This record gives sequence, C-alpha cells and structure tokens, in this order.
Amino acid sequence: MTLEARISKALRNIKRPKVRKALREGIKEELEHSATVRWAQKHPKATTVEVAKKIVQDHLEEDPQHYDRMPLSSKAKRPSGLRAPRVKSLGRRGRLRLYLVDGKWIREHKHIDFVHGGHDVVYPDFVPKWEVWIDDTLLKNEIPYVLWHELYERRRMSRDGLDYNTAHDLASKYELEWRHGKKGFKQALAKERGQ
Repeated sequence: MTLEARISKALRNIKRPKVRKALREGIKEELEHSATVRWAQKHPKATTVEVAKKIVQDHLEEDPQHYDRMPLSSKAKRPSGLRAPRVKSLGRRGRLRLYLVDGKWIREHKHIDFVHGGHDVVYPDFVPKWEVWIDDTLLKNEIPYVLWHELYERRRMSRDGLDYNTAHDLASKYELEWRHGKKGFKQALAKERGQ
C-alpha cells in the first residue's frame, strides 16, 4: 500500500470534515519534506504513528528551537500542589505514587516515544523515583489497562530482575487478554495497586 493510500485510509476514520481537511493539508505539506517521503517509501510497513514520529524528528533536525518556543500546557487543568507535568494523582501503592501526566508536553520536551505511560525504572532520566506516569491523552476507559500494564511491568523489572523487553512483552500479552474480556481484570488491577 502506498504512503498516499495509507494516509487516505487513516483520514477516512476522522469524522469531522474540517479536522480531516486540515490534517490532509498539513500532511500534504509534510510530504514535501523529501527525507520523510524517502523514509516512508523505504519502510512500507511503517505504521501511521511511526511516520508521524519521523515527521517530528525531521522538524527537530530542521528547527530544534521551535519546540523550545512551544508554550507549556495550560496550568488551569493542574490542581494546586502538583508539579508539572503531573495533572492528577491516581493514588498510591505503598511508596509508589501514581499520576496522570501531560503526555503531549512530555513528548515535546522529554521523550518523543513516551506513549500511554511509563515509570521510574524505564525512564529514570525524567520520571522521579517511585512514580508511575499515565498519559492524560488516553481515553478514560483505557487508563485502568495502561495503569495495570505499567505497574506489572515495573514490578517484574524491579523485583524480578526482568529486562524491559521481556517485562513489556509479558505485560502487553496479559493486557491484551484483559482487553478482550478475560475475567479477573479488576482483581488483577487491585492486586497490582496493593488494594
């Protein structure tokens, strides 16, 4: 499938005509960046997310100061007492603090690959010790699954000594089963949260 066909297919899923038109125009402009187009043509199986990441990387190489000039997320949505990029406390699990965080800000300022969530064992450079972060761009019904994934992955890495890839693959396998209706998810989440 050509890059143009993949883009058209992805845009068909967008219901609002104005948004679809704006995205189509933006993508058309991005396609003029030959490095991105060459990369996408060399990687025909690349997902839409991977292509989007490549576009952002190209922009960073062209104008790195652009991202430094971007405004921080609105402070209006952050309750007092929480430091950026934390948006909302999701509670505690012993010493472990769980937060909903400004995922967009993290991708723009800390780590472009921060998707869904992370924790101090995977991202020790910017997630403080004893914290688990969940991306606030997730749909509300996604948060429990991602929270379970991050807690399980962190436990398997920190307590059981598994490397990231092994712990992540195990967490993803179980998360997929929970998402497809395997019974016992609420109990598994409560166990990981220490409740």
